[in-house]
Amino acid sequence: MTLIIGKEEPGRLVMGADSAGGTPEEFYVYPHLPKIAQCGSYLVGACGSGRVVQILQHCVKWPEPPLSGDLLPFLIHEVVPEILRAAQAGGVEPARGLFLGDRTVVQIGVRGELYVMSSDLEVPAPAPRAEQLAARCPPAG
Repeated sequence: MTLIIGKEEPGRLVMGADSAGGTPEEFYVYPHLPKIAQCGSYLVGACGSGRVVQILQHCVKWPEPPLSGDLLPFLIHEVVPEILRAAQAGGVEPARGLFLGDRTVVQIGVRGELYVMSSDLEVPAPAPRAEQLAARCPPAG
């Protein structure tokens, strides 16, 4: 089970994560595979797939966000297609309409706002709070 926490605070955004991974049968600690990374103007965290975490950190060409205005349309029209392009180029195969694999959840922090993207590339607004997020990233098994 993975834990990623994002919290909006006045003037900043904070994220934290564990370093665990594995399968229902095996458990590993990955101290050198961070689940959160600074990607240009973005703070990005992901759970569910180590490969997707690597793609988000090293393959996505994160577009510079607008300085003002509503970020949701920008995320939907600019960021999500770039994430999908990088995932497909990186060999992530969609399963049952889940473009980032089963149980993958991505947190995107930009301009002090937190957005949560599910495996089907939906970006709801505003970001779900902790209770809702926990339901979206269930334990494997």
